[in-house]
Amino acid sequence: TVAGSMKRLTDPSAGASLLGPSKAIYTSVSPDAIFREMTKYFIPTCFKGSCAVPVANNTGRNFTYRPDPDSKFRVAWDSLLTSASTPTAIQQAIAQNFVFQALARDICPYGERYCIPMPGVNFTEAPNDYCVPKIDSGVASALGASAVSALEGLGSVSVAENGADGLGGLVGEVLATIDAFIIVCFWSFMIGLVFMILLRFLVGCFVWCSLWLVGVLLFFG
Repeated sequence: TVAGSMKRLTDPSAGASLLGPSKAIYTSVSPDAIFREMTKYFIPTCFKGSCAVPVANNTGRNFTYRPDPDSKFRVAWDSLLTSASTPTAIQQAIAQNFVFQALARDICPYGERYCIPMPGVNFTEAPNDYCVPKIDSGVASALGASAVSALEGLGSVSVAENGADGLGGLVGEVLATIDAFIIVCFWSFMIGLVFMILLRFLVGCFVWCSLWLVGVLLFFG
């Protein structure tokens, strides 16, 4: 059912059901794919205190999912939710089963959609004030020690590679545009130098012209 499938995502304590061996009635979720592309499925944010994700129950903050405005599913989603011809069961499923619990604002001072913990996934401290993913203790027993170790290694590598790619991309962009940067610096210096020379000889003319123009405007205004 929709309710059963979504409960695995919206219930913070349903990590074992989501990442563990799936029942035949539910769509399989691959923890390997999630941890391998950690920076694709998780949004980096600044986090106060330790990296351990607190429980999000009863925080008063919820996020109700809707497709993005430019998504091809947005019009159909809104039509199903608001149309009088849509069966009541479908409208209730959309309105009630896509609500995610967000962390409290004093812990995660961002919009609700960026503060939703992933069931079964927690984080631990790493050097340089980084947090790296780890399997929640409730899921570890269902997956086994070897699988947990492999997944946590994939997550750490994914986070580290993303940081290296960001720095490498910045250096690459600087090297690719170094010629344009030098040209812009040269002409900026030359134009500034010419402006200063002209200003040295013409500043008096500009000042007196401005004063006369203000006087004329005041006299005829």
